[in-house]
Amino acid sequence: MQYVLDKSMPTEVRVKIRADAAEVDEAIRDYKENARVLLADKLVAQLLEREKINPVSRPMYEGDELKPGQSYEFTARLAVLPLINLPDYASLEVRLPEPGLEPEELRGVFLSLLRHFADVREVTDGRKATAGDIAVVDIEAAADGVDVPEMHAHDLRVHLDEKGRLKDVSVVVMGLSTGETGNGTIVCPDDFPRESLRGKRISLKITLNKLFSEQLPTLDAEFAKKIGFDTLDALEKKVLSDAMGNKIAAIKTMAGEKLLNDLLDKTDFPLPEPVRALFIRNEFLEARDIMLRAGMQREQITARLQEQRTAMEAQAERHARAHCYLLALAFRENLQVPEKELEKAIAQMAGKNGNPAELRKNMEKNGTLSDVQERLLTVRAMEFLYSHVHKVVVDRNGNPVEAPQKA
Repeated sequence: MQYVLDKSMPTEVRVKIRADAAEVDEAIRDYKENARVLLADKLVAQLLEREKINPVSRPMYEGDELKPGQSYEFTARLAVLPLINLPDYASLEVRLPEPGLEPEELRGVFLSLLRHFADVREVTDGRKATAGDIAVVDIEAAADGVDVPEMHAHDLRVHLDEKGRLKDVSVVVMGLSTGETGNGTIVCPDDFPRESLRGKRISLKITLNKLFSEQLPTLDAEFAKKIGFDTLDALEKKVLSDAMGNKIAAIKTMAGEKLLNDLLDKTDFPLPEPVRALFIRNEFLEARDIMLRAGMQREQITARLQEQRTAMEAQAERHARAHCYLLALAFRENLQVPEKELEKAIAQMAGKNGNPAELRKNMEKNGTLSDVQERLLTVRAMEFLYSHVHKVVVDRNGNPVEAPQKA
């Protein structure tokens, strides 16, 4: 193999590769109808290892068909990361709230545990829904008389607790009997995908399909023994330990996201076009699937996606920049994805009834295996980033606590 590299562009390497006649004949013999692409893949893989190039998407090939007994020349275009200014992470600092559980959080933790073992029975006597019941509802939403399908729901299960996440829905449902419909309003959240609706009042039409009563067990020593603990104290300690672990994990995630966003705000670099295009495509596919599940017609979806195009592309580009930044960090620190971790990810994708080996073979053929490897690599890079910055735990007023704590 002979080749000539062109590294004049910040986000793409172009290489002209020439395979001799013997390599061509061997590829035709071994790869049959796939000879041209598989020969190109083989030669480019050798090139990448030799030149220490880390592409961030599948190579694009330009060349004619193979001919037995003749040499073959083609061009490979490789999307690569631009030069990204990565700081000394030990000089960076993140501020973390002192971990602790508020009384309402503790109540929610134990309530979730009790609900797992609750006696739930359908209400069939026609009584009205009250606090503490479980309602199964359909929801229709509209803003200024115009349908908002993204907020529609079918057979949504709601715990009728006014302090819960769906408190506005609970307020409407309480007082209804099965089969009845009530009306209410909510304020559209600030993070709603459709920016034009944020902060607006949304009208809700809620139908109660089914109603269930919920009898919670008593949190006592008998209950603790029933679920495998020697004492109530042992159960409470385990629940609190798990809850604190989850709280610390959430703090770590939020701090890591803020750290990465701050770094991206201070770092400018061009995006490789294939990466940008992939993230935009995925953003639109995910939005489309959400709208389909909400029952929107395809014509409505097309119009809505067009309306949101600018905001969605900006969001996708932000995610693509984070992806590239973390990949650059992974390459600089020579981070690797262990084979067992990759196998686990593929097995999860295959599902209980799938064949991980067959899935992996197909992913290797269509190039999506490298996408999974990159995603896992960015996770490792994020862990590396967070572990190497200086962490300061602060109280509610933002003042550092005396003893640093890990999160």
